Amino acid sequence: MAASAGPKALPAAEAKPARARAPRAPLGWALEGWLGAHYAADWSGSALGLRQGPGVELGIGLRGRAFVRARLVFERDFPITLQAGPLDANVTTERWRGLVDLGTALSAHQALALSVGAGEDSSYIEPTASHDALVVPAAPFRETPFVLHAEGRLEMSVAPFRLALAVGLDVPLVQTPYDIDRGAGAKQLASPWAVRPGAVLSAAWCPRLGSF
Repeated sequence: MAASAGPKALPAAEAKPARARAPRAPLGWALEGWLGAHYAADWSGSALGLRQGPGVELGIGLRGRAFVRARLVFERDFPITLQAGPLDANVTTERWRGLVDLGTALSAHQALALSVGAGEDSSYIEPTASHDALVVPAAPFRETPFVLHAEGRLEMSVAPFRLALAVGLDVPLVQTPYDIDRGAGAKQLASPWAVRPGAVLSAAWCPRLGSF
């Protein structure tokens, strides 16, 4: 009689391979810088005429299909001569603005944005000449009204550079008319507009700082 075979070994269960975790898709946002230069002009009334000058911009933002950006802007106008009544004066204005841009892409290379913010105008007024013997020029002085700002922007990009054309409004919270003293009273020579339209053409370098 043949010896009975021993118990058969059961086949080992095949190990199931661990399911690989799918990589998380990026959200499609890029962190980018903003370093730019621009030329700005505004109109504050016929007495002062067109004010214009260069400026610089520094900012940072998040960009996807839409974007949000914070910018700090500094501008310096070329001096202008105020000629009103018996007195002439040179006026030089420096201004800074803190702005927030909210925008959306129109195409791969164009975007539309709205910017809002606030800042300060610092105007240095230097009386230079008097055409009336009874009027004596005063000492130079400085006006620094707080200003609200809003603008619409069209931006065009050729990575990593961006061009922007903006039209906007400045609204000083304090009016600063230009007066002269004549004896016991004062005479107003000029009063800038309460709402001042303007335009800005800017070019910026926008390096990508990261994405997520």
